[in-house]
Amino acid sequence: MTSDNVETTLLVIDTYFSAKFSTLLFGWAYTTKLLNSYEVEVYSNKSRLGHDLVWFERPDVSDHIKPKEGDFCQGFVIEVDGQISDLSHLDFLEHTYHFDLASLHRSHAIDEFLVGLNDLQKAFVESKLNLNVSLSESSEAPVISKDYDAVEIVVDRAFSVGNKFLYLEGWVAESADMLKSLQIAGFTGNVVNYLYRYKRLDLKKFANSRHCDYRNMGFYALIPCRVDRLDNPLKLRLKGCSKSKQYSDRCIDIQPLPIDEVAATRIILGKLDAQHTQNFNRAASDFSEALQLIWHNKLSNEYDPEVHTFGKAKDHPEVSVVVPIYGRYDFVQHQIINFYVDDDFKNVELIYVLDDPSIYRDFLITCNGVFNTFGYPFKVIFANTNLGFAGANNLGVKYSSSEYILLLNSDVIPSKPGWLKSMLTNYENIENIGILGVSLHYEDHTIQHVGMQFFEDAHHPGIWLNHHPNKGFPSSIIEPFEIKSVEAVTGACMFISRAIFNQVGGFDTGYILGDFEDSDLCLKVIELGHDIYVDGTNSLFHLERQSQNLIPSDGWKHTLTLLNGWRQKQKWDTTIKEMKQRG
Repeated sequence: MTSDNVETTLLVIDTYFSAKFSTLLFGWAYTTKLLNSYEVEVYSNKSRLGHDLVWFERPDVSDHIKPKEGDFCQGFVIEVDGQISDLSHLDFLEHTYHFDLASLHRSHAIDEFLVGLNDLQKAFVESKLNLNVSLSESSEAPVISKDYDAVEIVVDRAFSVGNKFLYLEGWVAESADMLKSLQIAGFTGNVVNYLYRYKRLDLKKFANSRHCDYRNMGFYALIPCRVDRLDNPLKLRLKGCSKSKQYSDRCIDIQPLPIDEVAATRIILGKLDAQHTQNFNRAASDFSEALQLIWHNKLSNEYDPEVHTFGKAKDHPEVSVVVPIYGRYDFVQHQIINFYVDDDFKNVELIYVLDDPSIYRDFLITCNGVFNTFGYPFKVIFANTNLGFAGANNLGVKYSSSEYILLLNSDVIPSKPGWLKSMLTNYENIENIGILGVSLHYEDHTIQHVGMQFFEDAHHPGIWLNHHPNKGFPSSIIEPFEIKSVEAVTGACMFISRAIFNQVGGFDTGYILGDFEDSDLCLKVIELGHDIYVDGTNSLFHLERQSQNLIPSDGWKHTLTLLNGWRQKQKWDTTIKEMKQRG
């Protein structure tokens, strides 16, 4: 990018997020200066503001800049003590960068801020915001019994998980590492061996008064046991091995988890800190199994769905287009407008799978209106439950009739007519093809997807995350291509034959809430002996995760992503490594 004699220094702010008392800045920096450390200073006029700075890899930037050996090229997250309106400029290596609020993209909510970051970057942001712990401190210390002054343990809540695990949350007051043995009536093991400790900021004042370390007071536990064989209320027997040999009994009712799977998942994952690598690696197997138990009924049931037909179905469609609907349904109008004016869709079967019972009535009203306006035929499949991305697509394919299937997200909008016939032609002409993806762009014509690569998470070695090369870059600076072989493609737009889809068993529904199902399907197709390609001759707009953003997230969603990644590792680690070795 630069000659050997020219010094280059750049700093770019991509976006910002304003919280109540602070601002998060997200961007990247590049310099040819070779230093022992690199710092960014933040100013309000002439006053320097307190801030925390974290550097991390930005492969999307380095892929474009192609830094030479010794160059510094990193992404950053800066947490600043102040609102964005308080900030005037940044200093980086004797260069000043002034804020231009009009040109900065502001993220109004943390979910919006996380869109566009890869999973590793999200982890840094969430750790800076302390999303996994409460930031409020109690005004009063809890009342603690004086009968047993060596160790005191309080269980805040206890849940049965599929009668196979007991989940506990609570806290321990101990002046040293004194908790050695904790028994539950009906369980022969030592519960201490299953405890994961974490910070309890809400008990900080009380911890100081007892000479305890609040950073290690909280605990959660997932204990493998037959819960129906335990006493309920739950009875704990506590033994401290230092000052006292007394025992004390504590009782709490064991509750069933909420029926709603998302609510139950939030409870189980609410305290699991994905940034604590040792805890995460130790917990991954049991917590993944617990999630499968929570979602088992929904994922394994056979459904007899409602089928709503709008217009006359095609007798022998060339392609069946399957589109899951969750949360936002207004995109249907934009899709059908584009399909209606495209001659390629005259012999296409269009299937919407309604995956959100809460919008059932409004969605069908919208469908009636759209059909009455344009007359374009389609049908709606409704299983009266939320099946998730994998389950909804599998159901849609089951009720489709064409030899070829296009799996399409509801927030993917065509940029011009003629793309579907072109994809069909390319699919039929590429030797040994299994799945064909397509170039996807954001509405500002920057790149969202031109294929995926498996990227190893540096914090959790062996977990392969799905990386989108060149994501966020202007399409004009990327070398154009027609068709290229890739490791995987996104499920937002996948062209596949019915025969191959059925042969690999469709999507694996064991990935919870929309992570890794697409890469898993690609790996199954590769294992079958076929190849994955992306089509660069066609381009669609993708607004990306507009429906998933409607799911509240307070940190547990990132933990779930890593657990899904752990599941992918268990299934495909050898295959991915062999693929990487072949280049």
